[in-house]
Formats: sequence, structure tokens, C-alpha cells
Amino acid sequence: AGVVVGGVTSLGPALGVPAARAADLVNGEAIFDVHCVSCHAGGGNKIYPQQSLSKNALERNGKFSLTAIQRQVVEGQAPMPSFANLGEKNVEDVASFVYAEAEVNWKDKKLLGGKARRFSQFLDSLWSGP
Repeated sequence: AGVVVGGVTSLGPALGVPAARAADLVNGEAIFDVHCVSCHAGGGNKIYPQQSLSKNALERNGKFSLTAIQRQVVEGQAPMPSFANLGEKNVEDVASFVYAEAEVNWKDKKLLGGKARRFSQFLDSLWSGP
């Protein structure tokens, strides 16, 4: 049984993960593909490979939470620029996408043609329940 938040049913609290809607992940992926993929393709980091977007690296750097990922996107950290100009909704969406992909070790993004849409549909099927 999910928890209804703003009209959206979520298993997030029951599973110990933040809530995210499929539309958020699809938009988050689109934002990621435009603004982030040049340095972070497949969850990697072309400049500092040890600071990838993998769950292990994010945990090691104290950034495996939506709040921490959003802060990183908004504030940046050299050499990463700030993306505060994306706006609050887009920042939330891209942070949700990064968090969700890190949770599955970027497997969805690595599959040819995988895209967040398929992962989002899977999450939707879990959240909609019987």
C-alpha cells in the first residue's frame, strides 16, 4: 500500500526511498541528457572518475539524498557549474532521476534504448498497486 502525496501514490516511505513520479523521471532524464550527460554519461564522471554518480560514490561523498543532489545541481562545485537557472521543478526532476538511477547502479541508462521511461513505467506499476 502506498502513501498518497499530492494526489500521487508512492511506496517511497514504505521502501525507505524518496517519492518520485514517472513524469518527473522522464523530465529528469531529458534535463540530464541536455545539461549533464557530457560529463556524467551513464552515471560516470569524465573529469574525476572516482566521483561518479554511482550509489557508492554518492554515499562516500555524503551526497546520496535528494536534498544533497539538488544542492549540488543548484550550487555546483568546481569544475561543475551551477544549474540554478533550471528552476526548482527541473532541479527536483533531475535530482530524482540521478537518485533513481544511482539506486539501480545506472543499469537502466546503460541498456541500449533503456531510457528512464522504462524504469519510470516499472516504478509506476509498483506505485499504482492493486
